[in-house]
Amino acid sequence: MQNIKNVIIAAKNESMHAAVTDALSLPDGVCCMAVTSGKDVRVRVTEKHYDMAVVSTPLTDEFGLDLAAMLDDKTDAGIVVLVKGDIADEVRKQLSFTRALVLGRPLVKTALYRAARDAVSVAAYVSRLKIGHKAEIAALTEKSEELKLVFRAKLKLVETKGFTEEQAHKFLQQQAMSRRCSLKTAAMSELE
Repeated sequence: MQNIKNVIIAAKNESMHAAVTDALSLPDGVCCMAVTSGKDVRVRVTEKHYDMAVVSTPLTDEFGLDLAAMLDDKTDAGIVVLVKGDIADEVRKQLSFTRALVLGRPLVKTALYRAARDAVSVAAYVSRLKIGHKAEIAALTEKSEELKLVFRAKLKLVETKGFTEEQAHKFLQQQAMSRRCSLKTAAMSELE
């Protein structure tokens, strides 16, 4: 598992922390934080970026499913949730809206290692998608603001000069062409 710098492991006892740490076979230099409660995780993730989170249910203060959902919503960490084997399918259904990977216990080292590796890969992919969507959203927001400005300018022309909406639009287009500027800039000039 490359490019992992910080890992947080939430489990109610030290033996589970040790078993998870052992199974992950983390390279030297990786900072591994062990906590026992959901509250501790919530505090830690606001203070530091974690590349991976492992939640071994139940925790000392909660079961851990709400914590996994919060980690999915508020962080870009890879998330692995460990539960009793007999409830793993039910937990998978409950967390199906998240990117968390659910594993049943007893813990199989190779399965946890693969799940953690896959969780980090999924998180990186989702993070790239979010960045792409942010750019799309920003472009759409910009276009929306431009359309609002043009609409307000056309409305002003309709009210002050008696144009129809079509005439007002053509007028703004002509202003933009003659000034060699964008329609948005022409609309802003009209609104001043």
